[in-house]
Amino acid sequence: MAKKKAVKPDPVASAPGETEDTPAPVKKASKKKAAKKKAAKKKTTKKKAAPKVAAKSDSTPSLDLFVVCDSVTKDPQTGKHTLIGVFDQVTATQFPARVPTFATYAKISGGEGSHKITFEVRGTDDQPLQNTKFDAVEIKCENDRRTEITVNIANLQFPEAGRYQFLLKSGDETIGNPVFLTVSEANKPS
Repeated sequence: MAKKKAVKPDPVASAPGETEDTPAPVKKASKKKAAKKKAAKKKTTKKKAAPKVAAKSDSTPSLDLFVVCDSVTKDPQTGKHTLIGVFDQVTATQFPARVPTFATYAKISGGEGSHKITFEVRGTDDQPLQNTKFDAVEIKCENDRRTEITVNIANLQFPEAGRYQFLLKSGDETIGNPVFLTVSEANKPS
């Protein structure tokens, strides 16, 4: 998502009533007059620096990237994450199917302030999958930075074939779109 920039008025913009058709000498006179007024005002008034206050916002952060993969590593020197084996399908020979280990990786932006992020897996019935309680992660978002979250998952059990959802939430609000994982039964030999 693109960030919105605050637009400041151009200090050299034309005065009200001034158009492109105004003769050049009139334009120069108007600009000179405005410059003199500005210089006189500068001499008489001192600007006070506005205090910097960190405004706490309750806006929901945005989800820039959310994937399921075999594992995520982070280089300690560069801080870069490497996603290994990105996938969206699992094939099982029997049900319930158990996936030994995998991870999810998310990149979040915006939503300035502190947020408690929870991870949820929903079953084929759109209800939270049983026995899938994950600890919440407290993050601090800044509008000009992205926050990265990795959730390592072990022995997750899928009770039946179908489409499962992985969600990130800030409070009760879902962040972005869910990631879908299709779990299917392997073709049995005849």
